[in-house]
Amino acid sequence: MKTGIITATCALALSSAAFAEAGPAASAPAPAEPAQPSANAEAQMGAQAQADFTEAQIGNYAKAATKIRGVQQDATMDDSAKQAKMMEIVTTSGLEPATFNAISRQMQTDAELKEKVQLAIAQNMGQSSNQ
Repeated sequence: MKTGIITATCALALSSAAFAEAGPAASAPAPAEPAQPSANAEAQMGAQAQADFTEAQIGNYAKAATKIRGVQQDATMDDSAKQAKMMEIVTTSGLEPATFNAISRQMQTDAELKEKVQLAIAQNMGQSSNQ
């Protein structure tokens, strides 16, 4: 279930508007859930949801969301392997899963954050296609 949240969040963030070139509107990827959420992690998540995110956090989020989309589209992996890989991507992205989740949630109500994430995703896509 926890990894299912990652899948749903990323599907939203990367599908209907994930890329600025595809269109102006984008949805948030599903929040990533830590393997065993603690009370401290929950408190951090709530606090971070109300905070402004740094450019580095937004960039790391965009990179993770872009990689997760690739995993979601990989027909050679079964669902269990996809879930494990997506969780690995989030945990190695430079973000805490709680921060990844907070960005996902805040994107749903914060148009400015949503636009920043879309721009970062579009820049990541441009960089990866130019390499």
